[in-house]
Amino acid sequence: MNKIAITGGIGSGKSTVCKILENYLFPVYYSDDRAKFLMNNNEQVINDIKAVFGNDIYSNNKLNKKALASIIFNDKDSLKTINSIVHPAVIKDFNDWCLKQTSNTVFFECAILFEANLESHFSKVLCVFADDNTRIDRVMKRENCSKESVEERLKNQLNQDYIISKSDFCIDNSKDASLLSQIDLFVNSL
Repeated sequence: MNKIAITGGIGSGKSTVCKILENYLFPVYYSDDRAKFLMNNNEQVINDIKAVFGNDIYSNNKLNKKALASIIFNDKDSLKTINSIVHPAVIKDFNDWCLKQTSNTVFFECAILFEANLESHFSKVLCVFADDNTRIDRVMKRENCSKESVEERLKNQLNQDYIISKSDFCIDNSKDASLLSQIDLFVNSL
């Protein structure tokens, strides 16, 4: 099975590219959504999180995301710990999901692929990128937030040029780039 990761920074248009690939009938695994699901539904993940962060990190059987965020974004060791619990569970869940797919090619959408050192699990990495102004505009519209808050988030992500340099194939999703022709070219290269 050909397992391809899709990555890119905030506002680059990963979701748009994924939806188009789904129109080509390729299965797409959305790692962020599944990670949230696993943290609330996978007994082993829940127990591991409680063992480290205490039972109060869950209320009414749901992870208190704000409480966890306030811990992990102020303590790098806690961030490493949560990642060491969640990332292996996501990869296992993805591999289990792959066994249920009939397509020879599947995609794994993941914003933090390189940060999480997950790239070795995939035969190729597809990067979706866009110029910073386009990305900022998209996120401001999508999340109804300020330009400054988006710029701050961009600073906390890997440099887009680095992601491009580490990827096997790149799609320019800037305003005037021809997205569909680039995806066609990519799909025909598989």
